[in-house]
Amino acid sequence: MALVSALPVAGLFSHPEHPFFVMSQHPSLKGSKSVGSKRSVLKRFERVKTLQKRGLWEEGRSPLGLPKTKPDA
Repeated sequence: MALVSALPVAGLFSHPEHPFFVMSQHPSLKGSKSVGSKRSVLKRFERVKTLQKRGLWEEGRSPLGLPKTKPDA
């Protein structure tokens, strides 16, 4: 059984000055740090609740094909 080296392949992940060079992540790809941030898109159950609050929900109606609903401000 051959031993596999744990070192990165030369040129693939390495840099001449930094043998274990790791690229940084773009800020837009990082997770949201603000907890409870305002979302502009509602989930289906949230849209149904919003329509019920506004009196636009008819009982027995299908939850599929709902109209676009803006979140309450």
